[in-house]
Amino acid sequence: MNAEATFEYAIRSATLSDAPALGLLFAAHLQALGVTPEARLDADMADYMAVYHGGANGFLVAENDTVGVVAMGGVADGAIRRLHVAGKWRGHGIARALVMRLIALHYSVSYQPLTALVAGWNVAARRLFLSCGFQPTDQFPQDPNTRGCEILSIDESCPPLRCV
Repeated sequence: MNAEATFEYAIRSATLSDAPALGLLFAAHLQALGVTPEARLDADMADYMAVYHGGANGFLVAENDTVGVVAMGGVADGAIRRLHVAGKWRGHGIARALVMRLIALHYSVSYQPLTALVAGWNVAARRLFLSCGFQPTDQFPQDPNTRGCEILSIDESCPPLRCV
């Protein structure tokens, strides 16, 4: 096993002091999606502490003691959003760990459906969400800026206990 396979990280709630790191991660996230920032669609990241706060909402980061924040993801209004792992740190199970923590956070206070919006070209993300219990809904977002995306959902009566 190589040293990268043992990359250690901790998942915690985002704080206001994470703003610079989250700004960089969010820019990388948009770049990976091939989109430019749009104030209306990206307002949640301008004030993540307010949007992803309270009830079944939350914003998490994965952090390494040496590297700092390497991943992020949130749940708000019944949807997992802004899941992104910095390219160099992919393949270490960080996204899976974030998704499972976000599912647990949501279902700790809510029995409402939990969804995820996944770009059709993002095979790895789709595979991840399906392995964590999400299912296709045959629903697609109406916003023209999210064309090519699919809405996946977990049956609220049976949230998964772990990813397979």
